[in-house]
Amino acid sequence: SIYATGRVIDTLYTRHHKLTLMIITTKGEEMREMLLRHIVRGITMLDGEGAFTREKKKVLFTVISRYELPLIKPYILEVDPKAFVDITQTMEVIGAFRRE
Repeated sequence: SIYATGRVIDTLYTRHHKLTLMIITTKGEEMREMLLRHIVRGITMLDGEGAFTREKKKVLFTVISRYELPLIKPYILEVDPKAFVDITQTMEVIGAFRRE
């Protein structure tokens, strides 16, 4: 009973935790298409450049729910195993964010 209650609370609590993904990749268009297929979230794309290599990159930002991370992470690695992915806990989202 305590275990079941804990799982329910954890599920509800986790659902409201938001994470910001910053994905730096040379495969920006493929990454964008994959994210749009698998999550219903807004995505911001910026142009980037490696400071040392001067290689052109795309930087993709999106905010997801914590429970979406294990669903999307394998797809990110499938599109670009060399992508740099920064996952940070988000304190607050102001603006349009789908809560479901």
